[in-house]
Amino acid sequence: MINPYQPPESETRIVEKSDAPIVTIANNSRLRRLSTNQYLLRCHPRRLFFSSLLMIAVSTVCIHFSVQAGFVPFAITLLVVMSLTTSIYLALVKNTKQKIEFKRDAFGLLTNEPYSLKANAEAFQLETARGQAFNWNYSDVRLYRTSRGTLVSPETHVFFLIPRLRDANLAETKRFVDVVKARLD
Repeated sequence: MINPYQPPESETRIVEKSDAPIVTIANNSRLRRLSTNQYLLRCHPRRLFFSSLLMIAVSTVCIHFSVQAGFVPFAITLLVVMSLTTSIYLALVKNTKQKIEFKRDAFGLLTNEPYSLKANAEAFQLETARGQAFNWNYSDVRLYRTSRGTLVSPETHVFFLIPRLRDANLAETKRFVDVVKARLD
């Protein structure tokens, strides 16, 4: 006897809806600058901290002695110290910034071309505007909370800032960050 409640035998494919959250981020120059600054602070925290302390101490001593010599030596010392400390700081991060730009070019993350991040069950995924896709294991991904949003770094010198305030759906952004955080634990 044939069961009338049994579905007909035919080959049907069940298409599962992907539950992985996706966030699309505009890759503009402002966001790139913000994300680079946040990454540099987390990439070299000790080096930048102690270098900054040393520069502040040397600057303070130089300015202290130049104040006693008069206004002209003070103004010259102030300009020289400001120029030197700026140059030293830029030298500290120059190599890292070059590596970051090289990685951005290698992954096809061009300015003013958006990219999408996806939190699959198996891997963290990047998809560029040109259709390139890259995957990373969650064991390699680092997540940093910043005042500007959440910084996700799947490998050295590769990072994505998910801004706290976005034009897009804030609920989806929060869900994305929560899913990535849960998969890292």
